[in-house]
Amino acid sequence: MNAGRMLARLDRAMKAHKLSANKFHEKFGLPLSSFYAIKKSMTIKPKANKRYLEAIRELEPAVEEDMVNSPPHYQRDGVECIDAMVQVYGLQRVQEYAEIASFKYQWREGLKGDSKTDKKKKIWYTRFSMGDDPRGDAHD
Repeated sequence: MNAGRMLARLDRAMKAHKLSANKFHEKFGLPLSSFYAIKKSMTIKPKANKRYLEAIRELEPAVEEDMVNSPPHYQRDGVECIDAMVQVYGLQRVQEYAEIASFKYQWREGLKGDSKTDKKKKIWYTRFSMGDDPRGDAHD
C-alpha cells in the first residue's frame, strides 16, 4: 500500500500542532522505527495505516464528512473502495464502471435525496472515467 497520502496528512497534522516525529509517536504510543520504515519504503500495512490514521484524526480539526470525494462508508482499513477496485480489476475497467455510475447519478438525480449531491457525484464519476482523479494530488 502506498503511504504517501498518510505521510502527507501526518506531516500537516504535526506541523499544525508543532509536534516532532518523536513527540507524535510518543503521544500516540506508536513505534518511531515504524515511521522511518514507512518513509523509507513508502509502503504501509493496512493495520499500521489504520493506527496512524486514527492518531492523525485526533489532531486534525473536525471537518464535515465529504460525502462526494471520500465518503467514509467507501473506506475500509484506510483503503478506498475505488482504489481496491483498480487493484483487482484494472484502471480501464474501473473507468468504464465510473462512466456507467455517472449515468446512474444523472438518471436518478434528486429522486433519492439532495439533487446537488447527485450532481457532484455525477461530475466525480465523469472525471474519474476520463482519467482525472477528483481527489487530486493528495491521492497520488
